Amino acid sequence: MSETKPPISFLQLARHASSLSCAVAAGFLYSLKRVNPALELELGVGSLIAAVFGWWMSVFLWRQALALAARRAQGEDDQALRRQQWALYGAATLLLGSMMLCYLFALKDVRGSALLQVLQGTGLALLVIAGICVVMVRIIRLLNLNPPADGSTGEPPPHHDP
Repeated sequence: MSETKPPISFLQLARHASSLSCAVAAGFLYSLKRVNPALELELGVGSLIAAVFGWWMSVFLWRQALALAARRAQGEDDQALRRQQWALYGAATLLLGSMMLCYLFALKDVRGSALLQVLQGTGLALLVIAGICVVMVRIIRLLNLNPPADGSTGEPPPHHDP
């Protein structure tokens, strides 16, 4: 009889996919050397370092976020919980800031109106991505409100003594 692996949970899938996405985005943004008139990428050691840093920061953020959620679920509300929350905010800001620095470094040779167009396009893309994220969160919350298909409420049946 062959053993089967347990199915991967959605949380594990999201964690791995976002870590890979951050690594690819950081490496890509670092290797981006020119966008006009043609896209030019230059892969090197810096691209690899940026990708590894993006992956590591994403893994770190997921661990911190899950630990924070577990502590909140246990009902903890103390100074250590607030410190962990601020560490999570700081790490997220560091990741976002480092990716933005890689992006701005790639745009160092773009001048004048071309730079303005690139920044406007980037801003619009970020707004669209943020909008998609908001819609996804709303859909997930809506789907979590629906009762299970088998009609159960998740509560144990009432106990009757004869």
